Amino acid sequence: MRYLCCGLLAGLLGFAGTGQAVELGAIELTSAPRTSWQAQVALINDTGVAADKLSLRLGTAQQHAQAGINPAVVEKIALAWQGDADPSVITVRPVDIAEETDAIEFLIQVRWPQGKLIRGYQVTPGAAPTATALGHSRFGPTQTADTLFSIANALRPSTVATNQMMLALLAENPRAFNAPNVNALQRDVLLAVPPRAALQFPDANAATAQVREQTRIWEQTQANDQEPVDRPLRVIAPPDAIPNTAVFDQPEWQGLQSQLDQVESSNARLASENAQLQSSLSALREDVARLEAQVRQPVPAQPDTHQVDASPDRSAEVDVEGVKVWLTGQYQQAIANPAQAFTLPLVRWSSVGLAILVALLVLTAMMAAKRRQARANDPAALPANWRADSARTSEFYDQAVTVGPAGDVQGDPIEQASALIAYGKLDQAQNVLDEALGETPDSIDLRIKLLDVLAMREDQAGFEAEAHVLHAQLADEQDPRWQRAARQGRDLSGSEHPLFTPPSSPDSPG
Repeated sequence: MRYLCCGLLAGLLGFAGTGQAVELGAIELTSAPRTSWQAQVALINDTGVAADKLSLRLGTAQQHAQAGINPAVVEKIALAWQGDADPSVITVRPVDIAEETDAIEFLIQVRWPQGKLIRGYQVTPGAAPTATALGHSRFGPTQTADTLFSIANALRPSTVATNQMMLALLAENPRAFNAPNVNALQRDVLLAVPPRAALQFPDANAATAQVREQTRIWEQTQANDQEPVDRPLRVIAPPDAIPNTAVFDQPEWQGLQSQLDQVESSNARLASENAQLQSSLSALREDVARLEAQVRQPVPAQPDTHQVDASPDRSAEVDVEGVKVWLTGQYQQAIANPAQAFTLPLVRWSSVGLAILVALLVLTAMMAAKRRQARANDPAALPANWRADSARTSEFYDQAVTVGPAGDVQGDPIEQASALIAYGKLDQAQNVLDEALGETPDSIDLRIKLLDVLAMREDQAGFEAEAHVLHAQLADEQDPRWQRAARQGRDLSGSEHPLFTPPSSPDSPG
């Protein structure tokens, strides 16, 4: 486990910086009784972050699935926000939802140059509607380049020092650290951000003393070589003290190393396939050698009772020109009488060699498909919180959600896929739909469901390929099913993608 370090010299000195805190507040219903519900979420921004620097949207379908929320809710909720309003509020309303009584859960995320937050909310429609927030706001997931100092500086209120905010985050998220130390922040975790009214921390001087002491202990532990086997990142030193080798800890180099590993794996696979082809080529060369030996064998003279045989002595060894003449005669004979072509030695041995080559190619393709299927079905390849036989605790709930084995879901492929999507098992849902489309490739409903799964997985290439097929099947860009797929395509590939660009109206210019 690699840790994220916050050891900036400015943090040790209690530097407050220019913190820019943004907070997703509580939710409140604003609709009248017995009408379609509407709610408002407070967006707290009292530190001068410009409205045009804030980006607001619903959580992605993948984020909803990971949180244990049905990702279909993304298309059923609409957000509206006016950043220049005072105070700033986010209006939330349903889109094309029939009257319901079940609770509706959704995620809202806000981004700004210094950070990003996400928070879950729940609305229960009906005669007595209610709305509530699901826990605290969350920051993250943390990246390798993040430090606790930069995170605390982005999240703290303007009246709170950075060291105070670091200690508050450490106290609120003990499981996100591998030690009770501000330097031991983990990577790929979500940090709960308590509301400013609930923040608890010592005064600024005491906070600075605690951070200094924790950093001293952290550096002493490293000096004594008592750190875990998987070493954490070093405390960040001043720029002029960073050795040249530190550049290899950067994410760009880690990404290049991952690509190099993939290239080496691909080269090994190609080398194995090349060895198989070389073996097949050797076998074909042996067949050709046997054929040439048969051609060079003496041909016994055939008796002819009707005319005198004036042909030359065929018992002599056939030379190169004789082989050419013989091959030409074989070819012309095969053209003249295709039914007897397979009785000729040349055609017979060529067919055997071609059959061997085709069999080898088919076997190679089957083995590759089997390896891909094995990797897709390997439980170890799935994220830990998506495995079928494990209990997963949602990032946004205090209770645990247990996901049963995928084999328990039977029946219609679309129903199977929907059940797997609801549990966040997007890979298995895609496998179910792929197998069903293999049996019924003309099913539009199956392809639309597969497009939903590809959109949730943010698989741009796969989505575009299936969207081309659906476009050809529907042959009507005004079809609501195609318009829905086009909206998803624009979200993935951009509004300028030619396949998903809505057709211009006859009255539009140009």
